[in-house]
Amino acid sequence: MVIELEPSRDGFMLTQYESKGILDRKDFNTYIRDEYVHFDITDLQTYNEFEYTRQEPNPIYDDLDMLLDGYKPSRICAMCQYGKFNYGFAFHRLDGYGNIESLEKYTVEKEMNENEDFKGWYIKNYVKFNDNNLIDKVIAEGNRLVAMGY
Repeated sequence: MVIELEPSRDGFMLTQYESKGILDRKDFNTYIRDEYVHFDITDLQTYNEFEYTRQEPNPIYDDLDMLLDGYKPSRICAMCQYGKFNYGFAFHRLDGYGNIESLEKYTVEKEMNENEDFKGWYIKNYVKFNDNNLIDKVIAEGNRLVAMGY
């Protein structure tokens, strides 16, 4: 994802993140996270890639057969019985007890968009800017506007 920065527009938008009288790189990162980084179900593979970088990964599958591959039928029955399984839902993962948890598309998208660790990881690994020198110009423009009372 390439973000096309424009100092006057982004500097003005950045002013809403001012809390200490001056804007800095942390405020800029929060602005990018809030204004530009939004996920939908097409980003599930990227979310699962993030999950595998964690200590205890918990990927979400859109293929139930792939999730259950290698389990005995008796174990699958228990995973459905004791979990929150709904065959009508398109997405599934294992809960903390190893049972199936079924998820709606809306729930998956909401989880991706509310996971601040995922957003930070995504920005670090996938977000590029049209010109990295513009970041300092955006922050400077934001500080100029904050000094004027915006």
